[in-house]
Amino acid sequence: MYVNPDAIVKITVGDKEYQLYYNNRALRELEKKLGKPISEIKGSITDLTMLVWAGLKILQPQLSEEEVDDIISHNPTEIFNKAVEALKKAGYLEQTGQT
Repeated sequence: MYVNPDAIVKITVGDKEYQLYYNNRALRELEKKLGKPISEIKGSITDLTMLVWAGLKILQPQLSEEEVDDIISHNPTEIFNKAVEALKKAGYLEQTGQT
């Protein structure tokens, strides 16, 4: 599997580091898990949790949904913002404010 190192966003929780990374497979898994296209993802806790899960699962396949819940609970706003940053770095969301 090709991984673009420039598209990885690191999350540190306590003494552990995790890597958020989105590719086509991650987004397909997300759609499959949620039963809807990514264009219909809203701000529900389930949608946001599964979004983070999909980005973490690619490079840390051993993580369970419950472990992702624990990671998010550490600092929800920061984790969700990092997921958006990772989606932008991977080219799935438009970067704004760039010249």
